[in-house]
Amino acid sequence: MRAMGPDVDALPIGGRVVVRHRLAEPDAVGHTLTDVVGDLSARDDLALVVLTRRGEVRVARDSIEAVKALPPRAARRGAAHRALSVEGMQEVMVGAWGALEREWLGRWQLRAGRGYTQRANSVALLGDPGLPLAEAVAAARGWYAVRSLPLNVTLAGPVGFDVARDPVGALLLDGGARAAERCLTMTADAAAVVAAAGAAQLPGSFAVEVGEGLTEEWLRAHRGYRDSDRATASGTGEDSWWATARAVLTGSPAQLFASIRDGEGGIVALGRGGLTPGWVGLASIWVDPGHRRQGLGQVVTRALLSESLTRGHALAHLQVLSHNAPAQQLYRALGFDPHHEYVNVVEGATS
Repeated sequence: MRAMGPDVDALPIGGRVVVRHRLAEPDAVGHTLTDVVGDLSARDDLALVVLTRRGEVRVARDSIEAVKALPPRAARRGAAHRALSVEGMQEVMVGAWGALEREWLGRWQLRAGRGYTQRANSVALLGDPGLPLAEAVAAARGWYAVRSLPLNVTLAGPVGFDVARDPVGALLLDGGARAAERCLTMTADAAAVVAAAGAAQLPGSFAVEVGEGLTEEWLRAHRGYRDSDRATASGTGEDSWWATARAVLTGSPAQLFASIRDGEGGIVALGRGGLTPGWVGLASIWVDPGHRRQGLGQVVTRALLSESLTRGHALAHLQVLSHNAPAQQLYRALGFDPHHEYVNVVEGATS
């Protein structure tokens, strides 16, 4: 939990935090430490400023014992996994997938990863960029141009939202950008999914394993079905793909890697869980075509969520392409509910 120096400075302005710090003198009951919970509104060389329900609190850096990022505040009543706003859920998702570089433009997060996956190479809109919209888009465009990447903006909204009615979407589309396929974000209570998936059984000679480390064998299997995700920045090659993929896949605060091996020891199914405060983001769930319709994807999902629960991550999210009706049906049956949709709007892209 301790996060001093560069870690404190890496916390995004506007994000929710809890700051434990020493009191100048013991309080009435003798406590020497106290916690401040709220949104990180500013920082300088001497202090952090946290906006709490009772106003701003300035905490001297030299008094800080620990700092921890918190999930966004709930925006509506109901099940915990559905309680976040669209922007709040997007903020959770940002941490669940890595990137080689991250930079804040107000509450926009610019992410770059040499072209490996859209999530690692797009702008996440989490609030006000702190600039007029056209200037913010131009600044983001310049940031990506330096990295030989196109401007790629992730627009999120309620299921079925109109990209052209989003202010950023309208600006980009008017300039000739193209909207990619929609993705549906689904969320769930992890324990409920584990219970629903409990009936799935492995063939007798198969075995599932979950660990924190990314092995070369897991990465090779992952590469086999993600071969189109290649490092695209100028001057990169085959070696760069492996380094980039490894950095992105291990770029969450913590992560889990699951795999299923057949009787000969080969990987026939895999998945990844990106761990952020309270949440696990499922991704890269894949089953070898020769072993599908045996419930292996369900077993991988259950294994990742079971391990996440032991680590205190009780809520789950994942993304499914809009055309992938079978996957949506499977996850609905396991207890996942639609939360919102997002669309990547990319400049200079061809259809």
